[in-house]
This record gives sequence, C-alpha cells and structure tokens, in this order.
Amino acid sequence: QDEIAQGMAAEFIALENMLAFIPIVSHTGKALIYNREASEGAGGVVDINGAIGTTPSIPAQSSFVLGRLAAQVEVDSFEQAATSSINDQTATQVTMRSLTLMKKWKTYFITGTGTFPQFSGLEALATSTQTYTPGTAAAPAAISFEILDYALDMVNDGGDPDFIVMNKICRRKLATLYRAQGLNDTIELGFINPLTGEREIMKVMSYGRVPIFVNDNISSTETYSTGAANTTSLFTGRWGEEKEGLVLTKPIANADWFKVSEPTEK
Repeated sequence: QDEIAQGMAAEFIALENMLAFIPIVSHTGKALIYNREASEGAGGVVDINGAIGTTPSIPAQSSFVLGRLAAQVEVDSFEQAATSSINDQTATQVTMRSLTLMKKWKTYFITGTGTFPQFSGLEALATSTQTYTPGTAAAPAAISFEILDYALDMVNDGGDPDFIVMNKICRRKLATLYRAQGLNDTIELGFINPLTGEREIMKVMSYGRVPIFVNDNISSTETYSTGAANTTSLFTGRWGEEKEGLVLTKPIANADWFKVSEPTEK
C-alpha cells in the first residue's frame, strides 16, 4: 500500500507540478478549522511615557468539513493473472485512476465552490472586492509586464507571492512578451521525490522569480462585466495561514485581454 501511495503521489506531481510545492499539513477529525486575519492590531512609535495602543489583531475562524477525492479500482484475480504478462493490470488501473483524480483536483483547485464535499477553489476565494481591473469593461487592457507587476504587488503582506497560476493561452502571451525582450525567465525549484525520498530539481517558467504554474481549468471564455467576452484569469498568492493572500487577475479577451483581482480572505 505504501508503494502504491508513493507511486500515485509521483504520478500526481508528474501531471501537476504545483502539487510538489503545496504545503501539506497533518490533521485529525472530520473538519479543518483555521484562522485568517480579520483586522490588524494597533502598533506604532510612542513617547516614553505615552500610552500604547491596545487594539488587538482579530482573527476570523474558518472551517471546512473534509471530503475525499476518490476513485475505485477493480481488478479481479483472474484478470490480474491472465493479462499481466506484459503490463501489470493493477498498476495500469492505478495509473489510469491517478490521471482521473489529478484532472478532478486541477478542476476543483480553480472552480471548487466550497459547497460540501467540494473545497473552495481559487475562483471562490477571490471575490469582486479583491479585484484589480486594467482597462475598461468594453476594452480590457492587453497583458503586460506592468499589469503583472501590479498583480504581484497586490499580495503585499508578508513578502513576495509564492505562485502564479494561469492557463496556456495566458502563458503563451507572456512567452511572446519574453521573446520580444530576449528574456528567458526560468527558475529551478527543489522538491522531494515521493518515490525516492530524495531532493530533486524542477525547472518552471517564472515572472519576477515567482514560479508560474499552468492550469487549463481557468476559462478563456469569461465575460467581463457587461462588456468584453472571452477574457481569462490568472491568480497569484502565498501559502499558509501565517502568510496567506490571493490575487485573481482577470485578463485576455480573445486570447489577448486581461482583467485582475485580489484575495478573498486575508
């Protein structure tokens, strides 16, 4: 069972490299409870005998009832014995189900509603109050380095963002901008291979040294407000309760236009 689990983890990472870098925490119980900062406490420079502000930092408690991402593999003993001379049928079925589960995870990571048993995807976490929109509804701005800089700057608590997520259309447009400037913004990220337990290196595209991950469940046919259709989104944010933050960037109309937004919960 451990070998199967390790093999599935390796297959997941091969299909979705972002999984190699998402922090995994242990948990006991049927619901996950976590904190997000609701308001920042008081602080500042005061006179030696001055009063110190007593306004506390206030956390907002969030919870999510846990669900499972699962698929069933059925291989009977006769099938395993009769048809495994070249390819082990159990291994084949596990590999195929791994692909199925990975596709589902990639979908929910973007479009998950947060309604049980789905977890909240990036689209649900990033609300309209946390949105930056270049251009206008009738004429969204074309993707540019300036717009990407603004999106990264919106995640402004606790340091630089940990990731950018976009679809392939958006990545191609960004690559075109890179080539026009003679740039090749690729970085190396270290991760632990679940099969060997050894540290390995993965090369990924980046912007401003922030890794870019591709997910084609980000639609390229969104309608921006009542104006331009065929826009798309990109997301940037940070991992973990202590440095959470998410920015949704809505760009690209007809594979050329762009619209941006910021995190739901701080």
